[in-house]
Amino acid sequence: MIVRTVAGDQRIQMKAAVDVVTPGSWDAQIMSALGITHWSGQTAFGLGALERAAVAAAVKLISESVGCMVLRTYEGPALDRQPVYDSPQAQLFQRPAPGVSAFDFWSDISAAVETNTCALIGKIRDRSGEIVQLLPLDPDWFQIRGGPYDREVIGWQGGKHVDVTGDVIVIRSWASKPQADGTSTLAMHGRTFQWAGAYEEYRGRYFENDGSVDQVIENGPMVKDQRDEMLRGWARSFGGPIRKGRVGMLWGPASLKQMTNTLQAAQAAELAVTIAQQVATAFRIYPASLLYAEQQPHREPNLEFIRGQFYSFTLHPRLRRIEEALSADVELFPDPDLYPMFDTADFLRADLATLSAAAHAMKQDGSLMGDEQRALVLGLPRLPNGQGQIVQQTPVGGAPNANQPPQPDSTPPAALNGHRQEVPV
Repeated sequence: MIVRTVAGDQRIQMKAAVDVVTPGSWDAQIMSALGITHWSGQTAFGLGALERAAVAAAVKLISESVGCMVLRTYEGPALDRQPVYDSPQAQLFQRPAPGVSAFDFWSDISAAVETNTCALIGKIRDRSGEIVQLLPLDPDWFQIRGGPYDREVIGWQGGKHVDVTGDVIVIRSWASKPQADGTSTLAMHGRTFQWAGAYEEYRGRYFENDGSVDQVIENGPMVKDQRDEMLRGWARSFGGPIRKGRVGMLWGPASLKQMTNTLQAAQAAELAVTIAQQVATAFRIYPASLLYAEQQPHREPNLEFIRGQFYSFTLHPRLRRIEEALSADVELFPDPDLYPMFDTADFLRADLATLSAAAHAMKQDGSLMGDEQRALVLGLPRLPNGQGQIVQQTPVGGAPNANQPPQPDSTPPAALNGHRQEVPV
């Protein structure tokens, strides 16, 4: 909403601003570390949608997939890209704060982007001003205002607004136009999630009734007293009290109809799949079958095909959103030659047969060494005595390697991966 103030029109969010302090709580400790003691407690719109199985599954699928990846720092473009393992940023990404695992950290951040208008990361500094911890923050403790290029993040302290823009990193959710804050997927597709809730409530009522078949009287009397009298005669069918010796009777055009309101008749299975497909569309999850079990599943050619679809159309834009938001923070990345990027190698691994064949061919043409092939395919350690460090300089079948290094001398049996290796004499 737009509020007219002395300083001009201000755009604020429609969220309740009530001072909330929970002594000893985890949130209060984080806010205290940021120098804030009293914050506005707000409730994000639409979180009730997470009670729906398909919605919760969609958020978990995205957030936990991101949590499985390692965020590293790199330098150099394209072919010159190299990871910088010992950079301060890389250490923060893998150990954000004491007691906060990297998996939970990135899973929480990506879940907040899906369910709120943004995700927030708190920057904790030491006495010298260096960032030593990164903490995932609850977006409901903040208000975001201003324009897309002059964003302000506001908290509360002693009943007054406190600008903490420099103490947090904002990862904005998707928005339909340039603006400081994003749009929550739960709020944007609220009607779709309400339909999912109505279906689950119907299914719950059916099972709570043990799947029993109801009876309905059609064409009953026009007079209410007569309808009530007829209804009391059939009280057993409707769960009411039974009078001893009383027989249920129908008269006139009234007739008793048996209801066949079964889950099959209601096409419950088809509805469940349709709802899951709609939820997948709302969260842009491809293939949508990741959210439901198919009665006659479509067989993809290999697992790599499914991973490629899910990564290309669902995960990749979300990973870039997080990476670019971190890279844009000049305090965290003062050196423009360094940049963050998720390591997706493990996530995008091909099936073993495909990967083994590709690695074998690359070893034969000199693209990989033996040790690299072992590590890539099976995750095995190096071969002893440098045997896996020989590069095939000439493709297999062409000619022997020039300046072939001498083979190691015969040695007694050596230990290899817990087993003894027999070396021929």
